[in-house]
Amino acid sequence: MMKTPEQLKGAIRNLAKKKGIHAQEVLQIFMFERIIERLSVSPYKDRFILKGGLLISAILRYVRLPDLLMEYGDSTVVAGNQRKLLERYSRIPLLILDEWLVSDISDAELHFLFELMERRSDTTSTIFCTQYRKDDWVKRLGEGVRAEAIVDRYAYTAFWIETGSTNMREYCAKHKR
Repeated sequence: MMKTPEQLKGAIRNLAKKKGIHAQEVLQIFMFERIIERLSVSPYKDRFILKGGLLISAILRYVRLPDLLMEYGDSTVVAGNQRKLLERYSRIPLLILDEWLVSDISDAELHFLFELMERRSDTTSTIFCTQYRKDDWVKRLGEGVRAEAIVDRYAYTAFWIETGSTNMREYCAKHKR
């Protein structure tokens, strides 16, 4: 059993090396499996059909919103890097944004998210993993025009999967014994 983040990172690196793939791909596969695991214990578990051949590593990118915003902050240092970052994330067929709206968003970050969501809406798929209901999104985004525009692009045309108040980490830990 792993006890520290360093042990987990080491295990991911070792598995990636053993499989001959990047550590990011191992993490993506793990996150996809976690989504499937969470769906399997949800009240909607009988309503999902997943087909084989998804080519997950080719179409998927999992990123925590705080990490994406740090990447955005780093991109502001060199001219042109913001555009490249937007282009890169705009082309990903399935983007999973975890920890959506957990932290406060600055005006510059909100502008970046608006531009990203504008480019992604109607052309690619985005999964938002959040602890907040859609009614709270505008407030969490700062209640401006851009906040409303982001919510309008996703919240009202999306499929919502609410997993309830069960702490899945606690649930899984109890049932692995």
